[in-house]
Amino acid sequence: GILPAKLDWAGKMPTPQEIGLLCHGVAITYAVDWERSPTHPTLLPMNYPASPSLEPTPPSEKLDFQTKLAYGAGDLGPAITANVLSFFLLVFFTNVAGLNAALAGSILLIGKVWDAVNDPLVGVLSDRTENRRWGRRHSWMIWGAIPFGIFYFLQWLVPGFAGEPGSNQWGLFGYYVLISVLFNTAYTAVNLPYTALTPELTQDYDERTSLNSFRFFFSIGGSIVSLILARIILRSSKPMMG
Repeated sequence: GILPAKLDWAGKMPTPQEIGLLCHGVAITYAVDWERSPTHPTLLPMNYPASPSLEPTPPSEKLDFQTKLAYGAGDLGPAITANVLSFFLLVFFTNVAGLNAALAGSILLIGKVWDAVNDPLVGVLSDRTENRRWGRRHSWMIWGAIPFGIFYFLQWLVPGFAGEPGSNQWGLFGYYVLISVLFNTAYTAVNLPYTALTPELTQDYDERTSLNSFRFFFSIGGSIVSLILARIILRSSKPMMG
């Protein structure tokens, strides 16, 4: 913890000129400075050890550019998929699948609520995973990538049992709710362990900041790419919609 800089002695002056305190299991000697105030003396640390986080990272522990680039590129795919869903999924539900707006909005709501629930669940399970070959993070990312792609694809299909678009509202609603729940689970299984890799790649504050800079560069880049794709798709779909 952080020790207070000043102590209130309630007008009583202790006789010892040095006070020994225990912080983080290390005995620290403090000299008492009486000159500033006799009732609120200032404690000056005499032998407090330097914090490891403030020491420069040895060159051998620094991450190279390739590692940072590879880590940052991992956020490109999730950023593109998330933004494309934000732009098009509601329009797809109403204009292509034929769902009414209330049911379409409810599907998105249920998916987001489940996403808030499964985040801590996947986080706890990932923390407790033991895998000597791939580790506790990569194993989730590898096995989650396949269902992630499958359920993302299934969100853009209108199932055959629906017949004509819009003729089976509740059947479509149940299908897309199920796919949304499964997709958000797979998305969390891939993306959450990925973001948790940062403190496991390095314990250095500056290196973690650099890693996140690369990650957000690709995340923003993926968002821009999704905007370009949105413009292209909308232009190409105008003749079909007209």
